[in-house]
Amino acid sequence: MRIHNLHYKEDIDLAEWISQSNIHGDHVFVQIYTSLFQEHFMKQLINEIVQSIPKAVIIGCTSNGQIMDGHILPHGTVLSFIVFEETHVRSASIDYDQFRDSFIQGESIAKQLLEPDTKAFIFFIDSQFTKPIEFLKGVQSIAPLVIVAGGLSLDESGLSSVLFTEQNFIQKGVVGVSLSGSKLMAGNKYSLSWQQIGKFFTITSVEGGRVYTIDHLAPLHLYKKYLGDKMTNQFFEKGDQFPLILTRSDMEFCRAPEVVHEDGSITFSGNFHVGEKVRFGFGDPELIVDATKQLIENIVEMPAEAILVFNCAARRRFMFNSIDQEIKPLQSIASTIGFFTNGEFYHHQEVNEIFNHSMTLLILSENASSIKKSAADLQRVGLFAANTFGNRDTLRAISHLAEVSTQELNQLNASLEASEQRYKSLVQYNPDIVFSLDTEGGLISLNQTFYNMLGYSGNEIHSFFDLIDSADINTSKRYIKQAFQGKPQTFEVTFSHKNKSKIPFLITNIPIIVHNEIVGVYGIAKNISERIKAEEQVNYLAYHDVLTQLPNRLQFNHELKDQLTHTRHQSQIFAVLFLDLDHFKMFNDTLGHYFGDQLLKQFATELKLIVQDQGIVARFGGDEFTIIMLNVHSKEDVEQFADKIVQHFKHPLLLEGKEYYITTSIGISLYPTDGEKSDELLRTADLAMYQAKQSGKNRYAFYKNEMNEHVLERHRLEIDLRKVLDRNQLQVFYQPIIDLGTSQLLGSEALARWLHPELGFISPAVFIPIAEECGLIDEIGYWVLQTACKQTMDWQRFYGVQYMIAVNVSSHQFQHPDFVLQVKQVLQETGLNPSSLHLEITESTALNDVEYTKFILETLRKIGISISMDDFGTGYSSLSYIKDFSIDKLKIDRSFITNISVNVRDAAIVKTIIALARNLNFQVVAEGVETIEQLEMLHEYDCDQIQGFYISKPIPSDEFEKLFIQSDMKELPFDH
Repeated sequence: MRIHNLHYKEDIDLAEWISQSNIHGDHVFVQIYTSLFQEHFMKQLINEIVQSIPKAVIIGCTSNGQIMDGHILPHGTVLSFIVFEETHVRSASIDYDQFRDSFIQGESIAKQLLEPDTKAFIFFIDSQFTKPIEFLKGVQSIAPLVIVAGGLSLDESGLSSVLFTEQNFIQKGVVGVSLSGSKLMAGNKYSLSWQQIGKFFTITSVEGGRVYTIDHLAPLHLYKKYLGDKMTNQFFEKGDQFPLILTRSDMEFCRAPEVVHEDGSITFSGNFHVGEKVRFGFGDPELIVDATKQLIENIVEMPAEAILVFNCAARRRFMFNSIDQEIKPLQSIASTIGFFTNGEFYHHQEVNEIFNHSMTLLILSENASSIKKSAADLQRVGLFAANTFGNRDTLRAISHLAEVSTQELNQLNASLEASEQRYKSLVQYNPDIVFSLDTEGGLISLNQTFYNMLGYSGNEIHSFFDLIDSADINTSKRYIKQAFQGKPQTFEVTFSHKNKSKIPFLITNIPIIVHNEIVGVYGIAKNISERIKAEEQVNYLAYHDVLTQLPNRLQFNHELKDQLTHTRHQSQIFAVLFLDLDHFKMFNDTLGHYFGDQLLKQFATELKLIVQDQGIVARFGGDEFTIIMLNVHSKEDVEQFADKIVQHFKHPLLLEGKEYYITTSIGISLYPTDGEKSDELLRTADLAMYQAKQSGKNRYAFYKNEMNEHVLERHRLEIDLRKVLDRNQLQVFYQPIIDLGTSQLLGSEALARWLHPELGFISPAVFIPIAEECGLIDEIGYWVLQTACKQTMDWQRFYGVQYMIAVNVSSHQFQHPDFVLQVKQVLQETGLNPSSLHLEITESTALNDVEYTKFILETLRKIGISISMDDFGTGYSSLSYIKDFSIDKLKIDRSFITNISVNVRDAAIVKTIIALARNLNFQVVAEGVETIEQLEMLHEYDCDQIQGFYISKPIPSDEFEKLFIQSDMKELPFDH
């Protein structure tokens, strides 16, 4: 690459100069910059170049000063010839009238110029018609990786532009060239270094480069405020010396004012966005040249044979002669050529930018090993002498003053901004209403929460007293007055919403003190609606049951005491009813607590509907409910009332689409005969309720004095029963089961017996219901199963016989979710074969939940356990279900066997059950056989197995072993 620059004058023979300079070939790139355009002269000049160099590519423009070989030529014409070795140069132009859309101009010329190995574009555009930002975006959309250089053209008058290539002259539009080639190396740099002074401003209204408001103030007024009237009056001449500087993508941009509009808005040399921060720029020549020094130190290591310089005309005007000191060192690196522009193009990270008040460089080379000078070399030749700028001490002092003042201003501004943000956080973003008042209660300020919470807008509310009820005004005035006396106040008032609703608030008033003087009052209003609701809810929950919403025990006791007080004065009577749900524990344990809760809720709802205004209903706890019956005139009134409740709950409750039967037992006490105090009435009603349960449940009972002894006895048994296992008072008795066909012993049925240390043997009919009601039946049932299985296994091992054992399973035990697991665990612990275990369940247990029963019985059968249907004939006797159950035996209840020899109906029923079992492939066991006549009839009816007192009553294990296992008597004592 060779470079030849020429300051052209009319007396120069251009053709001879070209020949002497040996400028020729297919890769000649010519740049022409001229301060005053004369069309005839320029056409003749280009014609001479083309005649001498037919394939030369030419680009040029009018300029506001030319740069050549490190010097500034303010007037005239400069020619630059770059003779490339292999780089291909292509030119193009777009007339504004051809494409008025600047983005399309950029797309079009980039498409014309782009080649596969294009390294750089150089563009010159007019300053008045083409929009440079849109143009650069258009170029970027086609060639985002290509470096873009050049700038906006204006002649030295600053009024017109002429752009040209070797083929065209245009005044509106763009001309450009592309530099392409594998050997070409192109790089770009820029220098801005204008000092930012003053505070930050915010762009608040803008359209492209036309700014309408800055900090909501017209830009012209902003300049006038900070630069003074004189500078504003000379805005056209000197306004560009005070550009606005913004930072975007870590780069600083100068935006020089170009056009001032009548409305005070200003069009700048580049675009802005709403919200961007800007400051005034101040050009310190020493700082600018110092930055150029840093720039040169960065490019000395780059391959550089030619440096194309595009410097801002405004920068030149501000720096005066110092501009020479900025440009001169560049010539020591490589040959320089360029011009002063009205805006400089730059490419950075695939984005094309337009700068102002900057200097941009395009650095070209085709020789990677071209000679480079170091920064030390440049220093030695005196390019950056200390006295470069002459006597500019005053300017330096002013610059330093501006810098330090700006730093202090920025610190103050940052502090003020932080304080403002804290204020906004405290006030504007506070979830509570924040306001300030004058001495008359007038509202000086309100935060947005006030409007959001109370629905008002604008200036609809002027006084604190406009918001509150008239009854609160005097009290509020007193509190506000005390706040103005320096005493913070807290009080509650009710504000009126715009929609007329009332909202309670907690007000805190704090005096505003400035220079030790109270100038106002701050107020914080906290909406306490939720707090009041919470307090009401807490109060409600303290006296009501959460599940049923009925009054709880505490509230019931209050009501009962109030009723006692009222009744004593009126000489009236009333009744206390104590209700307990029958078999609720079984429902709750077998179907789950959720179902139990739903059952209680439904029961409470219907109970309340029955009682209505006849009394006060409460949930006393668990499945217990209490009623105070009012307006009682006689015992018959109470009987009718209680019977109404009992009869109602004989009908099923509907839960989740299914019917469930849940009855209730009711105990009744009357005031004053059964007690004159609340605890006495509750105790006697509770005793009566237990009597109702003992009498068969699903009924009511009035309190009688003799109930005390019965209830106390039952209570004692319950206490002792809870310790029966720990004290080893429970025993298992065994009753033999005989095969009626062979008279052989098959096994035995295990039956629990309680030997009380004081009361002796207690009947299972007494203690089993107590165990069910107090939740001990599962524990007792598991112990009986475990004990019976272990005893049977011992007999089998010792005597070598496969006796079976039958164990009764209570309904509650059968419904336990771990029932099958417990059975498996007992078999594993004792080693008993599952085929030797026979479990007995009742019809009512089986039909409680048919699908569940089917699943459990089938699971037990798979294990190898056999099942009997106990007490058959006394329950539902639902054949449609029984035929589908996995059972092996039907046990005919003793009530049918007792009269089989004297009652034709009982005999027919027994005979029918046996025939039914045969057809269903079930075996039949008759229990309760006590006479030879019963035995013979069962034999005649072809019954399979028997047990009863005729053979043996239930006896302890040692007796059973002696009489039925060790004994030689193996057959029944009668003739077949």
